[in-house]
Amino acid sequence: MSVSSREASSADRFRVRYKHELPPASKKNDDAAWKQYLHKTQRSLQQKMIEMQRLAQEQNEEIEKVNRERKYHQQTTAYELNALSQEWRQLCVKNMEIQSACAVLETQIDLLKREASERGWNLEEKLESVKPLQSQ
Repeated sequence: MSVSSREASSADRFRVRYKHELPPASKKNDDAAWKQYLHKTQRSLQQKMIEMQRLAQEQNEEIEKVNRERKYHQQTTAYELNALSQEWRQLCVKNMEIQSACAVLETQIDLLKREASERGWNLEEKLESVKPLQSQ
């Protein structure tokens, strides 16, 4: 590719991108035509810059909105998680208390059975006679 064709290709891409026509070949050396072209291009670039700043601002606002929502959900979830964790700990303590109470009752039952056996009482026979009463 020759230098002039590369320059033409670059100029075509520039023209398409910014939609400004370069001064015609007949005005190639006309300072006023080039100044007008530069002025239009600068205005276009300023408008594009303003648009990009507006879009960036909108993007930042959207990011802030998402971050606020995420923070709110994290805080709400943390509150719920802490409440559930506390409830779980309380239930674990209750379960340990119940297990301890059951162990105490089992020990008392074993002592009562031993005492009944020492006195010659047949608890199994007595318990079977009580069962039909409980089912009624």
